[in-house]
Amino acid sequence: MTIIHTPTEKEFNELIFFVQKNCPYIDMDNIQYIKYDSYKSKTCIRIFDNKIKYADTTYYREQFPNEPIITVEQFKQQIMKQDTKLEITKEKILEAASKCFQAKETLKVLFPEVFEEDKYFDLNKLDFRTNDLNWKKSGFNDDNPMFIRGAGEFAGKAFYLDPSYNWELVKDSHNILCLVPTKK
Repeated sequence: MTIIHTPTEKEFNELIFFVQKNCPYIDMDNIQYIKYDSYKSKTCIRIFDNKIKYADTTYYREQFPNEPIITVEQFKQQIMKQDTKLEITKEKILEAASKCFQAKETLKVLFPEVFEEDKYFDLNKLDFRTNDLNWKKSGFNDDNPMFIRGAGEFAGKAFYLDPSYNWELVKDSHNILCLVPTKK
């Protein structure tokens, strides 16, 4: 809800014209009943739920004591700020990136944090359950030595490796990177 004080007929007319021109979402059906002469310098316009009403400043101060009463200029600035404010969301960026490869590369430079997720796999979708008995048959303790990380910044993006083993990343003779667990 917004309450706007129009202390002069000029400001009143300016506000009505501005609302008609810049706020198409406001229902103006009752505009012919809103008259400056009714309350003169105490006239206030109230905009709420896409409707427009009017009364005097005393009424609005009593009925809505926590609602500020602003000037016509302040209202115009609020509306113009809303109209020029570009809302940038992760979803909008990813949608734009999906339309064009060149745009995606540019957007990656401008918003690298949006594309951070792209470099990770969603490990939560893996069926990584295995019978502990199988691990034990392989020489491990009773517990599963490797889990999908369930908390922290790498939740669902990394494997948790049991610290009771040594874990090494090594390349084999075919130059393939391998994770090798060894006993401590």
